[in-house]
Amino acid sequence: MNDCVYAFFIGTNAELIKTMPVISRFKREGIEPLIIASGQNYPLEEEVLEMSGIDRIDLQLATGEIPQKPYALFAWFFTTFARGLWMMFAFVRSLDARRRVMIVHGDTISTVMGAVLGQLFGFRVVHLEAGLRSGNMLRPFPEEIDRNLTSLLADVDFCPNEDACGNIPRARSEE
Repeated sequence: MNDCVYAFFIGTNAELIKTMPVISRFKREGIEPLIIASGQNYPLEEEVLEMSGIDRIDLQLATGEIPQKPYALFAWFFTTFARGLWMMFAFVRSLDARRRVMIVHGDTISTVMGAVLGQLFGFRVVHLEAGLRSGNMLRPFPEEIDRNLTSLLADVDFCPNEDACGNIPRARSEE
């Protein structure tokens, strides 16, 4: 496991809370994961960072509040993604040549952003809480779209149950 660089791409406080046990396990195993924050929830809650043992954010893509309207969220996504491309280029160059793994969680626009940036920069993308589906691309919106896009981008999926595993395109094609 130590022959890899592991980066957690965190967008929201809920993602941080749900990945906290995984991050804590990495730390107990002596692996110091990198933390990349999209800024979808800025700043990430200090108490949650403290509980996870995270003492720093290695790369912060955006800061400031996002207006809670769908068009503003999409505008934020595209400007943050463009900034992220530039920042990730320099960030990845600073990493050593070990294999790289980008860990994303859930179904937010930050999940998709992390998966796309991971793929573009040669990371294996691992999706936690993969395969959840409502069956309606517009409900919940945009989460259902985020789920489907992330499934297409992920190299490894960790599903919460058997039904979710059945919704992963690779899992269906390998049966």
